[in-house]
Amino acid sequence: MGVANYLSFYSDDGGMTMSEQKAGPSNAAQIEFWNSAASRAWADEHERMDRAVAKVTEALLDMAAPQPGERVLDIGCGSGTTTLELAARVAPAGHVLGADIAEQSVARARGRIADAGLRHAEVVVADVSSQPFGPNSFDLAFSRFGVMFFSDPVSAFANVRRAMKPDGRVALAVFRAAADNLWPNSPLAAVRHLLPPISVPGPEEPGPFSWADPGRVHRILEGAGFRAVSLTPLDPLIQLGEEAAEAAQFMMLFGPLTRVVPALPAPQRDAVRSALEIFFQGHTASQGIVLPAANWVVRARV
Repeated sequence: MGVANYLSFYSDDGGMTMSEQKAGPSNAAQIEFWNSAASRAWADEHERMDRAVAKVTEALLDMAAPQPGERVLDIGCGSGTTTLELAARVAPAGHVLGADIAEQSVARARGRIADAGLRHAEVVVADVSSQPFGPNSFDLAFSRFGVMFFSDPVSAFANVRRAMKPDGRVALAVFRAAADNLWPNSPLAAVRHLLPPISVPGPEEPGPFSWADPGRVHRILEGAGFRAVSLTPLDPLIQLGEEAAEAAQFMMLFGPLTRVVPALPAPQRDAVRSALEIFFQGHTASQGIVLPAANWVVRARV
């Protein structure tokens, strides 16, 4: 299927491609952040994050169980790693559409898909909460940590639900509670005294832990029209680097520190980096610097 036909299959917008459409205004703050210099590492350094969460990715793919011939929506596809993995599993007759609000990450994903010579995968700049997907488009809606930042998640998933096939299903990886997540919260706690006050999102606000409460997850997905909602714990080790300095750099590039560190003066940034190195020296293992994580794999059906 050619790219133009492929996009038109997934959209009922009269022929306009998804990348040409405006994102939903309710997610404007997230769109601004994910297209800023602070989030550039998700495109330029994606291999580091992919290594860190490789066990999460593998387990989520196995639990999602994409099948040859299926059509998949990859929500928050980032630089394309999950899109490529999904494409390998639905080949040769299936299709994967990756969607992300970060233009820099989408550009990287497009390059990787082109390099791989894939004709059954495509990525677009799109806000999934408002993108007018065509009905009966997807067998599977999939996401690795890409759904926690919707301003109105019920509305976002109602939009996804309208695009699903009658027997469609959902598989998502999200963070459990902050108190359960040594990664990424403990490194942040270790340097908080060096930082200006950081506002913490409320449990109903967009943020990494907004899907931690099982009751809220049920309300979101059932309110959007899904059924058979289940949450399965997934607690892999997250490898942040071979040594403390590499792990400290990882934290400076990814996670909550990226929202405050870029604005700090150079001496303060150096102090944060040094404190992180001291923290990570206490978490060295035979496989490098590792921290436990606490995630849910959320599954549901149409």
